[in-house]
Amino acid sequence: MADKKDGPHEAPLLFVRSPVVRQMRDPLDAEWNREPRSDLAEEELDLAQLIDFGQMNAIFQSLLEVIGLPVAIVDFQGRVLASSNWQRLCLTFHRTHSGTLARCRESDISLSRQMQEGKTYAIYRCRNGLTDCASPIVVEGRHVANLFIGQFLLNPPDPDYFEAQRAEFGFDKADYFKALAEVPIVSEEKLPAILSLLTGLAKQLAAHSVSEYRAKAAYASVERQIAERTAELQVSYDLLHNLATQVPGVIYQYRVRADGSAHMPYASDAMRAMFRLEPEAVKGTAQPVHALLHPDDYAAVMASIQQSALSLTVWKQRFRIMLADDDVRWLLGHATPQREADGSTLWHGFVTDVTEDVSAEGRLRLAASVFANTREGILITDPKGRIVDVNPAFTDITGYTREEVLGHLPKLLSAGRHGAVVPEAMWRSLRETGAWRGEVWNRDKNGEAHPHLISISAVCDEAGKVSRYVGVFSDITYLKQHEAELELTAHYDALTRLPNRLLLADRLRQAVVLCHRHARLLAVVYLDLDGFKAVNDQHCHDVGDELLIALAQRMKAALREGDTLARIGGDEFVAVLTELESPHDWQPVVNRLLHAAAGKVVVRELTLQVSASIGVTVYPQDPTDAAGLLRHADEAMYAAKQAGRNSYHLYNAEQRVAEKA
Repeated sequence: MADKKDGPHEAPLLFVRSPVVRQMRDPLDAEWNREPRSDLAEEELDLAQLIDFGQMNAIFQSLLEVIGLPVAIVDFQGRVLASSNWQRLCLTFHRTHSGTLARCRESDISLSRQMQEGKTYAIYRCRNGLTDCASPIVVEGRHVANLFIGQFLLNPPDPDYFEAQRAEFGFDKADYFKALAEVPIVSEEKLPAILSLLTGLAKQLAAHSVSEYRAKAAYASVERQIAERTAELQVSYDLLHNLATQVPGVIYQYRVRADGSAHMPYASDAMRAMFRLEPEAVKGTAQPVHALLHPDDYAAVMASIQQSALSLTVWKQRFRIMLADDDVRWLLGHATPQREADGSTLWHGFVTDVTEDVSAEGRLRLAASVFANTREGILITDPKGRIVDVNPAFTDITGYTREEVLGHLPKLLSAGRHGAVVPEAMWRSLRETGAWRGEVWNRDKNGEAHPHLISISAVCDEAGKVSRYVGVFSDITYLKQHEAELELTAHYDALTRLPNRLLLADRLRQAVVLCHRHARLLAVVYLDLDGFKAVNDQHCHDVGDELLIALAQRMKAALREGDTLARIGGDEFVAVLTELESPHDWQPVVNRLLHAAAGKVVVRELTLQVSASIGVTVYPQDPTDAAGLLRHADEAMYAAKQAGRNSYHLYNAEQRVAEKA
């Protein structure tokens, strides 16, 4: 029997990075988690302008439903920008009691401090026994918010620890442990990859949409304004001057004299803002402007002017200027030349600042590079679902080349395991929120089915109509295998592969419920091996382990279909016998268990033999809960052992032990 602990031990503080200052805000905006707002620096980006948080809420809620982990994006004002629901263990228990709430805040404060210290991510186990983690969201080099994932376990929960904690703070036992069972167990090394994927996707979507909008709008505006202003220059100099004060950029005249010197007879007032020069300063000479040209662009600009003068073709050039404090700006110049009677060449033109456009182009190139080089498969479809493009990773994952899938529907990949349920939910989510995230089974070109985690987003045109669907997916076969391994580790004994104490408790609770539903009986059989310690002492623990494995298989074979045999520690086992019609239907099974335990076993050429002492209690004749049934069967087992071993006893509340084999 395991030793009982007097109270909750101090949970170790687990830091993967160093500890946070701002506490994570609850999506329900509970009073216990409010803090004063802090003013943002003017230069900080507003993430709310870059991301559709309605879509992110749906994505995070889908992520919660898939992996069981609450997710939230929190900015520096403490606002929850996007989030899923919270774990019930936290909302109902840990955040409602002042003692456990203080422990939660320790985790919030520690995680926030690490984000301000520039850490890539942080994982912290709070004293309530759950684990939180966070990762910064960085947009264009700026830390604009934090992504939180939390309220999970890194290892199976310690029942004694949580029972002591529950008792200390007065929580309802059944509901508390039910909420604890809902908390997922997550492999620590998987968390940074999950955070990296989410933050990377959010940033790429924001950067792509912003850069695409700005690039199209800026270029359309520049071309339109240049054409309009050039025509107006031919009509009236005065009209040009009036218009120049109302448009962005600089309207100008640029003349190259016959002797090769240059000046700007006219420059609009925007000269001051763009070049930080007075228009009067360039009327006699263009040297102040030439001096601002970037050294790497100077020769190309001057050569393009000379070529335009020789051919009398439109001059159009993109170039950089260097202002004070190393402020480098990208400009786009557009001017029409004409030859004058004195042999000089005069240009009427317009120059605008396209620094943001160049940055947008860079981001677009980056997005294209990500599309080509990311390890996740990407497919793009038209509004009807026909594939219009895929990236190389798509081919790596599915085996289909780009040419083989263009024009086809993605259903050619379907493994047919999810039926119509997933597609219906997917299209409903895409119609309502513009996004969907879920798990599907796809079949590769070789016919093999694989689980894929896929995120689909709708891309709309300027009129708000869907123009494209973009799907990003990855093969999670390894993750599924790992989840199965974790399930085995969490609920089964490592030596015998029998259910462990945790799984036993769950099955016993279910068996009690079925007793009431079907009006049947159940028996709890507590078995302790007699003489097993002597085997360990006389030989070695390896021999003892092999003996336990052999006896476990024999005793499991002695049970009926639907019964459970669990190893709860050392040489102690518990069997749950269900669907009993009479109070004595358990006796044949128990006799088989005694026979199985007492049989000889050959281990490493050693003939070994032990026996068993068994305690039995029958429900609902023993009208107690699952824990009480285990305790009473344990008491009956000790009575059997005291009475001579290799026997069983039946527990009776009045007689304590009423029947001996």
